[in-house]
Amino acid sequence: MDTNNSIQEIKIEIKEVNQRIDKIENSIQSIDKHLAVYNEQLTYHIKRTDLAEKNISLIKEELKPIQNHVLMMQGAFKLFSIILMVAGLLYYVVSIIRG
Repeated sequence: MDTNNSIQEIKIEIKEVNQRIDKIENSIQSIDKHLAVYNEQLTYHIKRTDLAEKNISLIKEELKPIQNHVLMMQGAFKLFSIILMVAGLLYYVVSIIRG
């Protein structure tokens, strides 16, 4: 009888182990499905990131002439301001000399 009971207990344990293995396999299959979806999403986001980086590069290239123009206008404004200050100073000095 002990042998029969031992065999029955072993069969029950094997059945429980098989059930646990089945649960693990189901979990792995579920994880694999999620990974496949995540890979698709990652590929999509990588493409979008690449496109965004290309667009940023294009915009930077398009803005260079505008930046150069802004710098030129700032320089011209500074020069004009200096000329006006010198003209004002000369006018003030001449008006003092004339009395």
